[in-house]
Amino acid sequence: MKNFKICVLAVWGILSVSCGLDPVEWQEPDRGSEQMAVVIDPLISRVTGTAFNTGDRIGLKISNSEGVYLENQPLTYNGTLFTGSDLIWYNNINLKADLVAYYPYQESSAPSTFTIATDQSASGFATSDLLAATKTNVTPSTSAVPMIFYHLLSKISIEITNASDGQITSIQLGGSRPSATVDLANRRVAVSMATENVNIIPHTKSAGSRYEAIVVPQECALTLTVATNDGKTHTHTMVESELLGGKIYTLAVTLTNIDLSASLSGQIEDWEQGGVIEESNNDKIELPETGGLSYGGVSYATATLADGRVWMVENLRYNPAGSGALAAGVYLPGETLTSEQDLTTYGLLYTAAAALGVSEITGDNAASLEGSQGLCPEGWHLPTEGEFKALFAAYPEGLPAEFSFETPYWYATDRYVANPDGAILLTSTPTSVAKSTKIQVALFYTNGTTSTNNKTNTLALPMRCIKNQ
Repeated sequence: MKNFKICVLAVWGILSVSCGLDPVEWQEPDRGSEQMAVVIDPLISRVTGTAFNTGDRIGLKISNSEGVYLENQPLTYNGTLFTGSDLIWYNNINLKADLVAYYPYQESSAPSTFTIATDQSASGFATSDLLAATKTNVTPSTSAVPMIFYHLLSKISIEITNASDGQITSIQLGGSRPSATVDLANRRVAVSMATENVNIIPHTKSAGSRYEAIVVPQECALTLTVATNDGKTHTHTMVESELLGGKIYTLAVTLTNIDLSASLSGQIEDWEQGGVIEESNNDKIELPETGGLSYGGVSYATATLADGRVWMVENLRYNPAGSGALAAGVYLPGETLTSEQDLTTYGLLYTAAAALGVSEITGDNAASLEGSQGLCPEGWHLPTEGEFKALFAAYPEGLPAEFSFETPYWYATDRYVANPDGAILLTSTPTSVAKSTKIQVALFYTNGTTSTNNKTNTLALPMRCIKNQ
């Protein structure tokens, strides 16, 4: 029997991962055939381009109910996949594993703290891009394990219009702290307040006009300093604003002989949309926090609302059956509402079971369904009743226009039912009432009031998704 010691690993979805378990004693697999390797097929957009580069290394942790199987195992990108030497799956193909991976690899240990480079003009730019990926309930297999790598830090893209007589010789981006504590399993970082603000030398994309820098997510007032070959130095301080992890912000700069003006606005590139930072006028402004989500070939509007959560602000219109007939438990928004415009406005209607991705809701599975992904995209889930209540509490005077919607009909077993007095959205919270399992729903009345209640779980209703924390 060949004695391969390679682990193959591929990368798709991201969930929480168990940590802090004791190491598992190694046992050679005994399968009577070639041992199973672990391979990774990463989905990622790196700061240096749109993919990992050949030779990039990630660190991997695999743990299960028996303990930690391996810790900080390096895997190297070969242009298509991440592979590692001397690494094979354990010999219990029924034992589920939790995986945590990160980039860039550190030989000593996976990072619990991380500090960006202050000089990002060269290699410091790429090594400042901290990424993390997690996946749960993976069983040993010859197939690659898919995972998505997420950016944990913020990126500033600097676009300069030089209307001065001088040529730009240097720029610096100041006003932010460089270090953070890291929680890889939950893909989170928190700025370290023990460090002082630093000046970052950005990476040059096009000398004199385009630059980029990675910063730690935090609330800060960025300062841009531009020097020219005529001996002049111009400095501009932005308004204090919150920079969020995984988002890109574009700093639009105009340089004249007497002044430097700038505004920082979010855009979607390889990262997620950020916000808008205006010129400093000593007043803190509220950032627009709308964004977008592409899922199933459809673009949905999203927004960060007052509860601090990112919500889909359009009704889902995803058909798990693909093109053609609708999947079981999925209905059009009304008997006479069938056009693409109707679907965009009202979305599709889903039974609770279809929305949660099960054949039916029973007393046996009800407890496991709350907060589950269901038909939502990776990294999102069908909101719980508690999450709707938190949203309602954040808007005691009524929900904002970004969240408003209509439900002209719902579907009840064999007919469409008109709904002229308000709107309803599904939650992922099943409830046992009078020995039957029902589903909690969020109710939106035309007078602006909101509440939750239980409904028969066979009704087909609209649904929206909320981003995982």
